[in-house]
Amino acid sequence: MQPDSDDKWDLDPEAKRFLDDKLSSPVRFIRALEDEAKGETMNLDSVPQGTPQAESDTNLHLSPERYTYEAEIASGGSGRVLHVYDKDMHRLVAMKVLREDRRDPQATERFLEEAKATGQLEHPNIPPVYDLGLHPEYGTFFTMRLVRGRTLQEILRDLSIGRLETLQRFTLTRLVQILEQVAMGIHYAHVRGVIHRDLKPANIMVGDFGEVLVLDWGIARVAERKPDSSVYQDPIQKNRDEDKRREKEGSIAGSLPYMSPEQARGWVDQIDERTDIFGLGAVLYEILTFHPPYDGTSIPEVLARAGACEIALPHVRAPRNSIPPSLEEICMKALSAKKDARHTNAMTFHEDLQVFLDGTLEADRRREEADHLVRQATELARSYQQLSDEESSLRADAKTQLEALAAHDPMDLKARAWDLLDQAAKKNRTRVQVFSDATALLHSAINIDETSADAKEALADLYWQRFEEAERAGNQEETAIYRRLVERYHQGKFAALLEDKGLLTVVTNPPGTLVFLHRIVEREWRLVEEDGKCCGTTPVKLELPTGDFLLVLKKEGFRDTRYPVHVKRCDTALARVNLYSDGDIGEGFLYIPQGETIVGGDPEAPGSLPLGRRFVGDVFMARFPVTFREYCAFLDDLRADGDAELEPCIPRTEKEGACVRLGADNRFVPSTMALDIEPTTREHHPDGPDAFEWALPVLAVSWHAAKRYTRWLSDRSGRRVRLLRDAEWEKAARGVAGWIHPWGDRFDWSLLKGGLSRPGRAQPEPVGTFPTDRSIYGVRDLAGSIREWCEDWFLENKYRLTRGGSWFSIHEGGFRAAHRLGTHPDRSSSVIGFRVAVHPPPPRPSTTDSADEQ
Repeated sequence: MQPDSDDKWDLDPEAKRFLDDKLSSPVRFIRALEDEAKGETMNLDSVPQGTPQAESDTNLHLSPERYTYEAEIASGGSGRVLHVYDKDMHRLVAMKVLREDRRDPQATERFLEEAKATGQLEHPNIPPVYDLGLHPEYGTFFTMRLVRGRTLQEILRDLSIGRLETLQRFTLTRLVQILEQVAMGIHYAHVRGVIHRDLKPANIMVGDFGEVLVLDWGIARVAERKPDSSVYQDPIQKNRDEDKRREKEGSIAGSLPYMSPEQARGWVDQIDERTDIFGLGAVLYEILTFHPPYDGTSIPEVLARAGACEIALPHVRAPRNSIPPSLEEICMKALSAKKDARHTNAMTFHEDLQVFLDGTLEADRRREEADHLVRQATELARSYQQLSDEESSLRADAKTQLEALAAHDPMDLKARAWDLLDQAAKKNRTRVQVFSDATALLHSAINIDETSADAKEALADLYWQRFEEAERAGNQEETAIYRRLVERYHQGKFAALLEDKGLLTVVTNPPGTLVFLHRIVEREWRLVEEDGKCCGTTPVKLELPTGDFLLVLKKEGFRDTRYPVHVKRCDTALARVNLYSDGDIGEGFLYIPQGETIVGGDPEAPGSLPLGRRFVGDVFMARFPVTFREYCAFLDDLRADGDAELEPCIPRTEKEGACVRLGADNRFVPSTMALDIEPTTREHHPDGPDAFEWALPVLAVSWHAAKRYTRWLSDRSGRRVRLLRDAEWEKAARGVAGWIHPWGDRFDWSLLKGGLSRPGRAQPEPVGTFPTDRSIYGVRDLAGSIREWCEDWFLENKYRLTRGGSWFSIHEGGFRAAHRLGTHPDRSSSVIGFRVAVHPPPPRPSTTDSADEQ
């Protein structure tokens, strides 16, 4: 049991009128109780001072030996609750007594009324009274069932501060079930004609074994009319002089933060069962908001609000509590200022709660079933990711093994790699099935419980994985489909990623460079730059939508620098760009600025690397492959110097022989006989037939001959000339976004020089013949025209890497920028040439303030 509340808002006018002169002798008080027990009217004034103690009668008697004091449970405004041991019944009980300073006749009569009224209310939700009597030390007492537990007020306090154990045990459903039991107990009391008048969480006890008891009937009022009930025929028996002790109009009794307007205004005659309905609504309000209906800093302030019934809607008072609208409606109906607008009785309040619970329990069942499906799907989702990783690993291992073998190697050497590919295909089939099963489970979960945020979030996670896979593969159709599915199901997790914005900081050396921004769009199957706008001078920060852009950096004394940018969702990137002059870069060369680039990841490109990112430093790259004109000048110098390496450097094929010859002036010229160019092919070029062969890309040179050319050009130019490296070539062709071809992702034979680009027999054509075969940096003929030797080994100590497609190829995959092929470095072929690169000089010291880069 718990004591009368000592809340500062509890008011009891009668208990405040102390009658010290009437309590000077406990003997007088006991005699008065004896007289009442004999049927006489209790009148303490008629008991003379010093009257001897009467013997115990059959109704009220002294029992000092029966109860053993254990401890005080609590103390309230007018009473105390003691923990005592009943020696007769061998049990612990709660004994309620008046505080010594409150043992006046009116308080005692009210105390007896509470005991008798409570004792006549036999209901599971009302504490049973065991005994009523006198104690020489504690005075009048009554004993009740001792309930071990907590008050609803203590439970709500723990919930408000987020105690995990309480949160797990007392869900909203459980709290509403507790209030249902309270309503049943109050309905029973109303049927018996008793109005509680002080319903609040502190007066509701929740036992350790699920018991729910309505406590503190100290200011309960017995109704003036006979209850209208076919179940209980007799009303509660009142004291005969009850009418004499009726509260006067204007008296206020109850707890202010939970009072009905009629209580707060002192309208005693209007207090009836619907006053307790308001109390039930007040308890529900605190369950929903963790606050009583009224609060304030002073009694007059709270009293004024209670009288005016100024109550904020629960969802306004506690916006973070996810309050069900139907429960809020029940609460506010019970808290109506007008009594007629409230529930008719406590049973109708209970029925409304039951309707809510019936729907909630069904929703809980659906939620539990949906959660079970989500757990199953989550396990499958983990398997999906694991299978995806395993498949990628198997394919990468197989690719590595196959690249280490020559095409003509026997099958038994390739069997292991093929087995890995078969395992990868099996993983893929399993992965697809797992994805299908997981999404089916999650869709079933949503059909069962359409509010299941976990199911929707898990579904969004799966679709996001497929979205990223489609995006990496360049599958625009699947990318769009899975993006829409993510947008449909995600619960906020991917909101930032779907905003399609990124932040780019541009820092240049030297600083103070003008930045012009151009959007890159596709028109007629080619990437083109829209008109740009100036974004200020470096260092500068740019918030950009996702997509592809070209920064053109301009500063006096330096060549304009083209810097492509691929903006990803929520990406924060730093572009650190060195500027170089025309003299640094050189005529015929283009500047490819440093930065990360996408390499590989193109299954349609033979020899493609696995998808990855590489950092590529600054490099100056020749706009075109080396031509016959440039190569013949190299041969002339070797001949003039009597260089022993001249003969291995002569371009030649096994079929046509040498592709150059000595002219009339003893200088090397292209061999028209060996090159065998048809007149119809020459007609495509306005420079005339005499210039045609000179402008052809040099072909039929070995890797060793190409390297010898770079050493010659280094000596001649005073710069460090070399062949292109693997990642440099791919970056120059694909930009930083990983485009499939230099001009974009779509293919057509009219865009490059290949085997089907012209009618008739395929033949080489001068460099730059197809202006559409141009990368974002301005580099030409990377897709078609001639395959190019690179510095790197394709297979260590066996083959050197060649890049690009050729004038003779008829396979589309050979023109994709990720295409890589190995060729023996001694071999000379009519489809292989080369282009050169120059290593940049060290950049000038930067004066950029590091703080500007943050």
